[in-house]
Amino acid sequence: MSHVAVRTSRLADGTAMVRLSGIVEGQALDTLRRELVALLMHERPARVLIDGMATTAVDATALGTLEAAAETAEDLGIPLTIRGFDGRPDAAAA
Repeated sequence: MSHVAVRTSRLADGTAMVRLSGIVEGQALDTLRRELVALLMHERPARVLIDGMATTAVDATALGTLEAAAETAEDLGIPLTIRGFDGRPDAAAA
């Protein structure tokens, strides 16, 4: 069974931090998509950091969702960084 926890907070500099934990796949992606759409389209923070260090599994569809978020952020002029999904501490997406 898929389960992902998505926690969003703001850092002191105004960056929106999105922390993911658990298994990011299947039906759990609906939660992630809703959170990212709300953040990017409605809140429009100055910057976004997506942290996947606490994920235990991520499928290809989830990676596609993160790629779409990075493309949307770029279109909106919002710098977005993704970290923790490839074993390295940081991987800039946009």
